Amino acid sequence: MASDFPQNTLLVVRDGGGERAIRTLDEALAYVLAHPAGEHANRAGVLFRLEGAHSPEERIDAANAFRGWLDATGLLIEARPAT
Repeated sequence: MASDFPQNTLLVVRDGGGERAIRTLDEALAYVLAHPAGEHANRAGVLFRLEGAHSPEERIDAANAFRGWLDATGLLIEARPAT
């Protein structure tokens, strides 16, 4: 799996009682895996996309699925350009 998020995006997410920065698809995958299956909707679809992201188009699809999942579950705090 390619590790960098498409378009150099940094996502700040809720993590326990604090925040966590997600910069790569590998970090996104680890974050989703840390959340139990019954806890959030469409987790399986997001995992499928993240695990299968090899081409540039698949990476974009996986990043968009992950960000959509974060939005839908209320876990996304902020998205900004990575520096």
